[in-house]
Amino acid sequence: MVVALAGAVVALLSAYVLAPQGSVNLDEVVYLNQAEAIAHGHLTYDADAYTPDLRPYLTGLAGDRLVFKYQPLWPALLAAAGVTTGDHRPALVVAGAAAALAFWLLARELTGRAGLAAAAAVGVTLSPVFVAHSGTALAYLPAAALGAAALAAALRAGTTGGLRWAAAAGLGLGLLFFHRPYDAVIVGAPVGIWLLWRARAASRWRPVVVLGAAALPGLVIWLAY
Repeated sequence: MVVALAGAVVALLSAYVLAPQGSVNLDEVVYLNQAEAIAHGHLTYDADAYTPDLRPYLTGLAGDRLVFKYQPLWPALLAAAGVTTGDHRPALVVAGAAAALAFWLLARELTGRAGLAAAAAVGVTLSPVFVAHSGTALAYLPAAALGAAALAAALRAGTTGGLRWAAAAGLGLGLLFFHRPYDAVIVGAPVGIWLLWRARAASRWRPVVVLGAAALPGLVIWLAY
């Protein structure tokens, strides 16, 4: 509770006090435009509604549709906050709390001590990079949260053989791949090698199979999109 509250409060102050109008990073505009489209039930824009000079930032023309650069997972959460509250920033607060919990899970796996993990996670929430990103519509912090949570679950699955942890790790990596494929490869490749090595040494393959099966839907959704 302490860790989640720390992440939420930092994100709230960053979003509403430090950067109430957003940051100077123009990628925020892309995520917010995409969230607006999703809020109206569309994944793309009708190209006929725009002239070439007024094409939204970082969109591409595909047939008669304007498509966005990024995958829609994070914009969908921003859209949900906008539809329910009239403001996308509550999603940033929720993401801040979730990210702090993800870092706590990872730190607990690495240290084996819940109190030390809580101190580490709170320290992360107070770091400049967390403060700067938690108040923006950029997708880096949600990606870091998915990566940390998936890595923590994979470590637990590798040491205990727990299939539920393996499924959670696979689900997290699949969602991360749908969200930001490059980040998923950075996290998933070393984790996969480590799990395969442990599975070969202990002749325990079920966690690896479960993890791969749980990650597959994220890859399929990414390909479909």
